[in-house]
Amino acid sequence: MVTLETSANPVRSNEVYAEIFRRYDAKNSSPSGIAERASVLSALGDLTGKSVLDIGCGTGFYPRVFRRVGANEVVGIDLSEEMIGVGRQLEELEQAGISYHVLDAANLPDLGQFDVVTNMWLVNHMTDPVALAAFIEGFARLTAPGGTALLLTTNRDGDWKLFSDDYRRYGFTMTFNEAETAGNRPYLLELDSGGKAFSFQSTSWSPQVLEEEFTRVGFRTIERMHATLPTGNFPWVDGDHTANDADFFQDLLRSPAFTIFRLTK
Repeated sequence: MVTLETSANPVRSNEVYAEIFRRYDAKNSSPSGIAERASVLSALGDLTGKSVLDIGCGTGFYPRVFRRVGANEVVGIDLSEEMIGVGRQLEELEQAGISYHVLDAANLPDLGQFDVVTNMWLVNHMTDPVALAAFIEGFARLTAPGGTALLLTTNRDGDWKLFSDDYRRYGFTMTFNEAETAGNRPYLLELDSGGKAFSFQSTSWSPQVLEEEFTRVGFRTIERMHATLPTGNFPWVDGDHTANDADFFQDLLRSPAFTIFRLTK
């Protein structure tokens, strides 16, 4: 198993972050990844004609999804030049109309305001409450009045016994390996990427800390959304299960590894 070392900085170093996302993209085709995508789209509702900003977009997976379901203007930003480079290369091939920018989520400039602002997993790479607060301030500032913000992160309230063992059938495992400090608790994520296992350290913020920050920066409503599955058949890599396999997905729906906060400005 490959273990990726992490830096002590509040946000991961560019090189480690890029390597994680290069491997982590494989998770999007795992059972948990496809349930995650279905849950994000369900939480956002109809994106037709809307402007969308995805903060911490990695290689642009979600910006491409948002464009395909009807978003009018889509912008992706990420700290990693390498990840943005991949997104731009794919944009050259697909001509989807997505713009990508290399920017630091903890120090977001004025990009205007968007109907929808999203962030998937980025706060898991922030261990410093000051960096978290600065990010959420920018997150709120870029959301237009009446707009929607969506933040996806680790499900701290989930079944961590399930996550540390039986969740492997959904594509990965998560195991707490340090005590909680200032509202965040580190864990080890082990992911099977194309038959090659690797692991890296991540962190999980308590829902209470996140909700206090959302309230502080002026979001009017805070909702935690339910996990869902896509309709139709979505075969996984091993071809053994589809989204119609209720028994296989029972534990995932009961205790998803992710939680989604939907916020309105």
